[in-house]
Amino acid sequence: VGLGGEKGAGSSPRRLLDMVLGETGAAPTVERFNEAMRRCERRQTKWQTKRRPATAHAAAGPERGQIGVGGDEWKRAVLLLRDMHTLGLKPTLESFRSAVVACRKAGQWSFALQVLEAMEACGVQGDEFTYNTAISACGEAGKWEEALSLLRGMQARSNHSKVGGAAGAGGVPPGLVSYNAAISACAARAQWLEAVELLAEMLPLGLAPNVKSYGAAISACARAGKAELALELLQDLKASKSGHTTPDLLVYNAAMTACEKRGLWNEALELLQEAEAAGLEPDRVSFTACLSACGRAGEWEKALELFDSMSPPASSSKAARNSVDEVAFNSALTALERAGQWPRALELLDSMASRGVKPGVVSVNAVVSAAARCGEWAAALGLLERMPGDFGLAPDVVTLNACLSACARAGEWAVALEVLQRLNAGSFGPGVEADRVTYNAAMDACAKGGGAWEAAMDLLDDMQARHLEPDLISFNACMQACVRGGQPKRALFLLDLMQTPRFSMAPDVVTYQIALGACESLESKPGTTPQGASRGGGGGGGGGG
Repeated sequence: VGLGGEKGAGSSPRRLLDMVLGETGAAPTVERFNEAMRRCERRQTKWQTKRRPATAHAAAGPERGQIGVGGDEWKRAVLLLRDMHTLGLKPTLESFRSAVVACRKAGQWSFALQVLEAMEACGVQGDEFTYNTAISACGEAGKWEEALSLLRGMQARSNHSKVGGAAGAGGVPPGLVSYNAAISACAARAQWLEAVELLAEMLPLGLAPNVKSYGAAISACARAGKAELALELLQDLKASKSGHTTPDLLVYNAAMTACEKRGLWNEALELLQEAEAAGLEPDRVSFTACLSACGRAGEWEKALELFDSMSPPASSSKAARNSVDEVAFNSALTALERAGQWPRALELLDSMASRGVKPGVVSVNAVVSAAARCGEWAAALGLLERMPGDFGLAPDVVTLNACLSACARAGEWAVALEVLQRLNAGSFGPGVEADRVTYNAAMDACAKGGGAWEAAMDLLDDMQARHLEPDLISFNACMQACVRGGQPKRALFLLDLMQTPRFSMAPDVVTYQIALGACESLESKPGTTPQGASRGGGGGGGGGG
């Protein structure tokens, strides 16, 4: 398997065995190798990886690019298998099982599959536990297709045995745990259709889905934004007559998360009340999901009411009191931001420190965005200036883009250009750089500020000089600035330019509305002649309108 040699093991296959067991001189036997691999399995620590917040029984799966780290005991277990073969000893099911478990604990899903292949090649009959461990290893690594393939392989080999096929390795039918592991693997990557199909397969096979089965399927639907189906599955779970089907908090949290993504605030609050009535103690996930649901639906009053119920002394719930953290504040701030309630958002932001919660950049950005929605550019810039001193925070590009958006709504193009100039000069930190959204907001400010067309054209050139590709929003804003600045022919030139091979951009309805405005302006001023109409767009080409 290309693992290389084990440090200190030497060239003899017995060296690693003796090193793991801490003894020398004894003959290498299957029993000694199995004991050594059991020790490797026990010593292998669980891999550490950045995970998404779990909302149901399904493991969230590692973030892309993260590597499991939990020691090298798994590698020793696999090398011991190799050494058994070298010495002419036949591994047993226990040998392979220990190696698969060690690989799972280390996050080494691909090696777990290789161990399974070796087991089947050796003619060793696998058991359900070993296959379930491999399915879970794949699911925890986000490899849902591999997990599903393992489950289907178990079914195929089992069916072959049932119809009189030759007895062989792996003829073990998947059980409840197998299906739960596969559904969880699908849920981790929002594969809702596969998860629901697996759930539907279970009863005809004589497997009664339990709360974990339903919880994983509901989590898959929640991740995929299928709120209605998630709620339907919750009702099926509550109506189920089989044992172990009482919804727990993880299931309710998954359903509330599904509602949150769709803005179904009323349903989310009903689930919260239902969970409390069932004797469950809602946690941080429960409250923040409901807060976000209210925010998405624009129900900021409900969001604040729920937030206040989480704050002592109004709340009698210990879990609720412990849930008033930065995440809860940010959810409430986002609800206010979407409703444009910037004074209330600012008040809530300033109250965070008094409640023992340090605001983060996300917290401040929500308030800046709330001010931007209302065109309150002075308030937005005031928060920008307060960040280093009052909050000990450095603004990011989201903060600055929101400030520029506030200037654009208010038509304060000169202020917007000043902020952009400071940004490009590195005044807000070396890691903060303007992006396309930044320039688009600045050009929008030029358009809405009475048609500062020259500044807008300069921005269009500058963004390309900084290797930022203009998009449709860029051209529309620049065209609008030209029309409002009394330069309709320049606007029509930009219309031609955006369609040249250099940009290959298709105009939209907004573009044509601006172009029609330019034409109307030309008709009202038939003597107008363009001054340098071929300027702009950094790349030339195209007609001059």
